[in-house]
Amino acid sequence: MNEMEFKAGLEQLGQADWQAVLDGAGIIVEQDAALVVGDADAAFVAYELGDEQFSDAQALRDSVLARASDIWREYYCYNPFSKQGFYRRVRALLDEYGPLSFISMPNKPSEHRIFIEGASIQAVTQAHPVFKYAFYLQLDQALPESALTNKINNWLNSGSAYADYISVHVCRFGSQSEG
Repeated sequence: MNEMEFKAGLEQLGQADWQAVLDGAGIIVEQDAALVVGDADAAFVAYELGDEQFSDAQALRDSVLARASDIWREYYCYNPFSKQGFYRRVRALLDEYGPLSFISMPNKPSEHRIFIEGASIQAVTQAHPVFKYAFYLQLDQALPESALTNKINNWLNSGSAYADYISVHVCRFGSQSEG
């Protein structure tokens, strides 16, 4: 969910939703595609009242909307993408750059790699300074093109790409939540 989508999601919440947040519910990022109001102890909570106090739901709404960019940025600083949100964005990158460009084989490095920065999942090339830190599908042997397409689709669809993302970023999320 990008910043504009996050703000639009906040604006679409109704008066009853804001009242629920005022009464202790949380605003939850649902599959990186929408905002819903639910249990403040659930996963993927972007905002909960905490120690803040507001006179009414409208004052809460106005305050959260005024700070929407900061709330969005902080959310993605401390929370990973959902599997569904990750899948949609990586699928779009594979479609845009070609799935084979994210595969590395002996004597053929990948042209692109996947890098996450804040709330952005992006494709980077060797010219980008973070290329060596980005992830991709690495194969131990060369395979025909038809097999490569199946390999990268299996990597993404099986959840292995998401597991790679989480393993690469687990230190980031852990260190930021402690500091």
